[in-house]
Amino acid sequence: MALINPVVDLTLAHVSDAETRGFSELMVKAYVPAGVDPAEPSLSPLLAEVPPSHPPTFIAIGESDPWRPEQELYAEKLSAAQIDLEIYRAPTSHLGPDGAAATPLALPTLTATALAIRDAFTP
Repeated sequence: MALINPVVDLTLAHVSDAETRGFSELMVKAYVPAGVDPAEPSLSPLLAEVPPSHPPTFIAIGESDPWRPEQELYAEKLSAAQIDLEIYRAPTSHLGPDGAAATPLALPTLTATALAIRDAFTP
């Protein structure tokens, strides 16, 4: 599993600043159907039990990403569950000004992710 700057807790319990909270609330409204609890494990894996069958995981964590605290907690949770885990610490926040576009700012994170995926499938 490869996660790039993931949001892993849609309850917003770890969102501290108003701008990020506002964006997060919009994201929850856009992606979580009415009546569905954002704490549902498939939406907020930080709050879920880690199954023994959890796949090896690569997480790219942006140093200045507003969701970094919950990403760090999720990485700690996977590590405590003895999941094969690789963490890439990106020197920036996101993948660049265009989101996931392959800008020069995004290339280190995208390269690290591609190498982790390649290595996962190379015997």
